[in-house]
Amino acid sequence: MNGKFGVGYTQTIGGVGGFSFRYWATRSIGLELDFGLSFVNSDGDRSTTEFVAAVGLFYALVQHRSTNLLIGVRGDIGFRSQPAASTPVLVADGIDNQSASTTSEASGGILQFNLEFPLMVEYFFTDTFAINLTVGIVLIFVPDGGTTVLNTLGPGTVAATDTFAVGIGAGGLLGSAGFTFYF
Repeated sequence: MNGKFGVGYTQTIGGVGGFSFRYWATRSIGLELDFGLSFVNSDGDRSTTEFVAAVGLFYALVQHRSTNLLIGVRGDIGFRSQPAASTPVLVADGIDNQSASTTSEASGGILQFNLEFPLMVEYFFTDTFAINLTVGIVLIFVPDGGTTVLNTLGPGTVAATDTFAVGIGAGGLLGSAGFTFYF
């Protein structure tokens, strides 16, 4: 694996799903960058942008010809813009100095962090194509307001305000899955 670079898709146990870039700096140590981005425009002036990313460091605990067992640490970050509620603005509001303004508030955002300790099995169908399944421990930090950006599945899933959770064996039915094409 030394010097191999791969591109693919992954779903982390901490809730990041999207493109995945993996580079093996040595035979046993790999670096990973994952990210996803979405734009939703619901009615012309109210749009939401969501960005999720993860950075990970993996160690190949066991290596066989077609299968690797990896352990690692990965940090997840998610940001979602929250558009303000749309309220009508009248011309009279601009010259009325007696009552409060009815103009829309500035858009806000939600920022969330997760920390995960994945255990990943990577199976190679060929020298260049592999799939992976991941389970592990995820530490979930729910932001103020209780709205989560990173969608975690399985044990430890929370959505309460100012909550911290630990999920052991986190992930959906098959944990979290992905694939990588190596160059």
